[in-house]
Amino acid sequence: MNTRVTKVTALLGLVLMFSLAATDPLDEYLRYEEFVEAVKSGQVVSVELDEFSQIDGVYTVGGAEQAFHTYHADPRDDPLLLGLLREKNVNIKLADERERGLYSNVFSGGFAFVGCLTILVPILTLLCVLYINRKVSLVLDLVSANEAKEKD
Repeated sequence: MNTRVTKVTALLGLVLMFSLAATDPLDEYLRYEEFVEAVKSGQVVSVELDEFSQIDGVYTVGGAEQAFHTYHADPRDDPLLLGLLREKNVNIKLADERERGLYSNVFSGGFAFVGCLTILVPILTLLCVLYINRKVSLVLDLVSANEAKEKD
């Protein structure tokens, strides 16, 4: 029974590891000022702006493209930012927050903790259920053994 719990725990650990790996950990957070400097230097290739302060995009670092995200108060209504992006020929996409989906929002920026909880809580619940099931099985085995002894 103990090895089965260990195997289940190891399997859940692998699932958790691959789930967290699927959340784009390579997206780099840039401070807004760093983002503006990258735009001015011509490093930013494309951006996606939404109405809820989030800016996602791709920029070049040492010749390689790197995904990034940053935040700015309603970037779609900032004429200076939009003018700078157009001046530097940055590909601009205006996104609606509904297009992003639940998990892209949950796992981005300040919501990473909440995103981890959406994975950890069910796993911890399952582990608790397995632990309780193991204890109940042991108690039932002891009760059955005692009943068998009393019959003899």
